[in-house]
This record gives sequence, structure tokens and C-alpha cells, in this order.
Amino acid sequence: MAAPLPTPAPIRDESVPRRGINLGYAAGNLGKSVVWTTFESFLLFYLVTAAHLPPLWAGALLSGMMFWDACADVVVGHLVDRYARPDLLGRLIQIGAPLCGLAFWAIFAIPARSHPLLVVAAVAACRIGYTLCDIGHNTLLVRVATTARNASMVSGLRLVFSAIGAGLVGLASSYLLAVPRAMERHTAFGLCALGGGF
Repeated sequence: MAAPLPTPAPIRDESVPRRGINLGYAAGNLGKSVVWTTFESFLLFYLVTAAHLPPLWAGALLSGMMFWDACADVVVGHLVDRYARPDLLGRLIQIGAPLCGLAFWAIFAIPARSHPLLVVAAVAACRIGYTLCDIGHNTLLVRVATTARNASMVSGLRLVFSAIGAGLVGLASSYLLAVPRAMERHTAFGLCALGGGF
């Protein structure tokens, strides 16, 4: 009687990313959400009340950064499509993420009575870094989510991490605004931004 044939090991589709990759990719939304929520809901208040920028300057700065964001999405997307290098999206993240994180910390760490252009430069650098990182990260979704089921899971995880980031900004804001002394509040801003940037 012939020996039974061994059961073949299940073949794994290497084109479907593993759960760790999905989780790592989705976790990028945590940092992006912290920066985005800060810009959208809190930074104008900080620039006027703590960094002492004139309200018109602060509003114009944030409006200009939104305009940059809209233009950069089109231009950088076109360049990525045109040159189509396999590592280009990763390079955008490698350049943008550190720039965004360091500049985000600098916005809140620069002494309150420093020259206003230092804060302006930090805000601009943060937004430029965010845009580069965001384009690379969002475009990588098509490589991570290779199946409908995978896409649903990754999208759900991204929403979870985005909500966590927004919640952290809300908690930090309530704590920071409760600090009574301006000097202590500025130090607390810098410490929270250090955590948010990295």
C-alpha cells in the first residue's frame, strides 16, 4: 500500500501585504492627524496669542499654506507619474516626515519674543514637509491595499488612528490652555509639540 502523499503547505499570496504592514501604514495617519488637526483648529489661536503675530499675518500665513498644499498635490503628483521611479514615494516620506516633525516642534519651541519670521519659517517648513509626506503616504495606499478586503481593513485602521490623533490634540489643548503662567505655558507647548512631532 502506497504511503499517503503529504498535504501541501498553503500557498501564501505575497502580493497581499501582511497585517503588520497594514498596521504600520495606517499608523502613519496618527502623526498626520496631529499636525492637520493642530493647523485646522488650534494654530491660528497660538500664532496670535502666544507667538504674537498680527492676526492678519497669521491668517494670511495659514491661507498661503493651504494654497501651497493644493498646488503641490497637483505638481508633485504629476512629477511622480512622469518619472515613475519605484522608490520615489518612499523618498517623499523620508524627506517630508522628518522636516514636518522637526518644524512642528520648532513652531512651539521658538521663544515667544523671537523675530516673527522664525515662526513663519517654521510653519512653512512644517506644511511643506507635511505635504510631501502626505502625498507619498496617500499614494502608497494602492500598493498596500491590493484586495477589496485589504482596502477595507486599511481604511478602517486609518480612520481609527486619525481619530486618536485628533483626540490627542484636543486633550493637549485643554491641558495647555489651563496652564496659568505664560512662561510655563510656552514650555508646555514645546514639550507637547515634541511628542506630537516625533
